[in-house]
Amino acid sequence: MLEVCKLVRAESHKVAKNIAKFGKNHQGWHYGFKLHATINFNLIEQLCSLVFTSADQHDAQQLPKLLKNNKTKIVVGDTSYTAQVIRQHIWQTFGTLVLSPPYYEQNKKY
Repeated sequence: MLEVCKLVRAESHKVAKNIAKFGKNHQGWHYGFKLHATINFNLIEQLCSLVFTSADQHDAQQLPKLLKNNKTKIVVGDTSYTAQVIRQHIWQTFGTLVLSPPYYEQNKKY
C-alpha cells in the first residue's frame, strides 16, 4: 500500500482525489495506491514488471498484467493469490504455477 494521506484527511485530500481509493489489507484500511511487482531471483535480482493501481484493486487480478511479457514458470505470492479461479486462469493462459500459503481461516487438508 502506498498511502497518499491519513484516513482522517481522505475526504479533504485534493492531490489524487479522483485517482486514489480506499483499500483494506491485513494491516487495516488505507487511502491511496498499490504497487505490484515481479522480481527474478536467478543469478541476479532483476525487476521484471510493475503495475500501479488504486488501493481498491485486488492483488490477484493484477497477475495477468504482471506476467504478460514474462516467461515466468513459478510465481510465489501471499494469501491474496490463493483463489482457485485466478490460479487456473494463469496456468491455462501463461503456463505459470502460482504458489501461495492457505488463507489463515481456511481448513487445512492433510
